[in-house]
Amino acid sequence: MAPLDVAAARPQLDAALRAAGTPDRADEEKRYLKSDLRHFGTSMPAIHRVTRAFSDAHPESTRADLRALVEELWDAGVHELRMTAVELMTLRSGLLEPEADVAWLEPRLARASGLTVREACKHLPEATREALLTARRAAAS
Repeated sequence: MAPLDVAAARPQLDAALRAAGTPDRADEEKRYLKSDLRHFGTSMPAIHRVTRAFSDAHPESTRADLRALVEELWDAGVHELRMTAVELMTLRSGLLEPEADVAWLEPRLARASGLTVREACKHLPEATREALLTARRAAAS
């Protein structure tokens, strides 16, 4: 099984999300979320569609592939790419190892808005979710 080409995946997702966004919506979201991130103005239903299509097209993805892609998307500093990273972790949650991946997620969550943190954690087991949210609150203090 060939590993996912993360270097090619990021621009592919970026282009699909940009194409689905609008400048007016980007400005509104950035203002509403009080965000320092860049915004494409892509709706959540469109983010879901793009992410589902990508995930379905890459069933061979491994845990290492998922983590590498999530890191690439997260570090881009774009709201929609971070939401895509969250969606990919949700869609491919069976690849994650909650106890081991908490330490990997924490630095990313420390750089996220509260809304993104809640979204990123909502499908995790309750104990793991609470541990991450507690760590986030402590880092913000």
